[in-house]
Amino acid sequence: TVVGVQPWTSQTTNGTPHWWLAKYALATNDADALYDEGDGVPAWQEYAADTDPTNAASYFRITGVTDLPPWTIYFESSFNRAYTLSWCSNLVDGIWTNVAGQESRQGVGGPDQMQDINASPSRFYRLEVELP
Repeated sequence: TVVGVQPWTSQTTNGTPHWWLAKYALATNDADALYDEGDGVPAWQEYAADTDPTNAASYFRITGVTDLPPWTIYFESSFNRAYTLSWCSNLVDGIWTNVAGQESRQGVGGPDQMQDINASPSRFYRLEVELP
């Protein structure tokens, strides 16, 4: 999710600022906002996650989890982004609930983690990133 883009900033239709595309030597158009250097993540999502769209090893992902309570989700974070951990007990219904105390928290700019201390064994987790 891309939020917080300033309305006076020139951007693509999906909200990727032209200055950011130019910073990585990508054309400042909608097609280059879809550019994928091989990691399966389009440039506009790399902008949202504050990762490098020209480096296939740089993309937002969960790097580890614990299998015992408290459930801990590990990931690389950006100091310039906010993260929310949510859970769902039934993926078919798709009703996601934010984990208490793990909503819209600023990243630390490196290895990071979020926990669910009230977890039951039948939960699925999702980690979202957004501009603060």
